[in-house]
Amino acid sequence: MIDSIKRIAEGVIESGKQCNVYTGEITSLTPLIVAISPKLSLSKQLIATGRVQGLIDSGGLTIGDKVALLRYQGGQNFLIIDGMGRIKGISEIP
Repeated sequence: MIDSIKRIAEGVIESGKQCNVYTGEITSLTPLIVAISPKLSLSKQLIATGRVQGLIDSGGLTIGDKVALLRYQGGQNFLIIDGMGRIKGISEIP
């Protein structure tokens, strides 16, 4: 009974999140592809770039650079919110 209540409470808390934050690595510029894990790469169709597109176009972000992304809750769309330069590791930020 207590475990069931705990699972329900965890589900309610998780569903209240509006988005998740990830880091990814630019693996291609044309077309834009960002890898967020060794098994998952995002194509341009799933990525909104906003103001970061200017950095990509001007060469400020290039292949191998890391970017911060938001994933909209319940969806498959991502928004690149900023470039992070060249740092090691691709992981979800808690």
